[in-house]
Amino acid sequence: LWRGAGAHVAGACLGGASRLIFMRTTQMWAKPGRDQQYSSFQGFWRRCAVSYAAASLAIAVVYPLDLGYTCLAADCGQPRRFRHWFAFVNYTVREHGFLSLYRGLPLCLGAGLPFVIVATAVHDLLAPTVLRRDPPPELKQELDRKAAAYTAQPDNLEQLLQVKAPAPLFPRSLLLGGFAGFIAQSITYPLDTLRRRWQHELVQAKANLPEVDKLGILDYASKMRKEGGWRAFYGGFGLNIVKLVPELMVLCGVYHLASRSGSFV
Repeated sequence: LWRGAGAHVAGACLGGASRLIFMRTTQMWAKPGRDQQYSSFQGFWRRCAVSYAAASLAIAVVYPLDLGYTCLAADCGQPRRFRHWFAFVNYTVREHGFLSLYRGLPLCLGAGLPFVIVATAVHDLLAPTVLRRDPPPELKQELDRKAAAYTAQPDNLEQLLQVKAPAPLFPRSLLLGGFAGFIAQSITYPLDTLRRRWQHELVQAKANLPEVDKLGILDYASKMRKEGGWRAFYGGFGLNIVKLVPELMVLCGVYHLASRSGSFV
């Protein structure tokens, strides 16, 4: 049940760090200046451009880890074909070449564009209702007190973060982000299913399946439809919904502990 967990965690950590690094660079390029200088429509597309560019660069960095995670998780036979991610990489490069570690990347990047647009649109649509811009009176008094204390000691980093980055909207902001991502993923889920099943199909020995390198993704999509109908593209979607609940619980818990600790991280 934990097959591929190491590659998955490594990809999530490396991908998150890479996205944060690229986010700053892409924001300087696609969205210079302040939000107020753009119209609502222009600001929306610029935010989409920043998010998509940063996510695409991060995906390109961690894609071999994601491919390894997919194939290790599906490697349930006995004996195991791959003991770990490095064994998978060694086998795949030897059998199919280095570029086989990036099979499906164009489809992944293509699915990322509607995902970002839908997620950003849902967030912007619900944010005025779900996220109150004005904090409650008691919280506003507390923030004003911290702001006065920071003015007296401007070099205090902890007070700066508490004043400039308060968390009055927790956990609504995280729940809204999770809901927006879920709606976007529901729309792009067939593409993700097709990509992952195609990736696993291609990790075959040439001696057993000589035509494996010639199996195009459109051919495989047609094969999936003939074998399982259109419902095959939403296989595992119910489990994906169930997985969202503990993910949000862990994310909210970690965020709450980090904010309570006063750590600048």
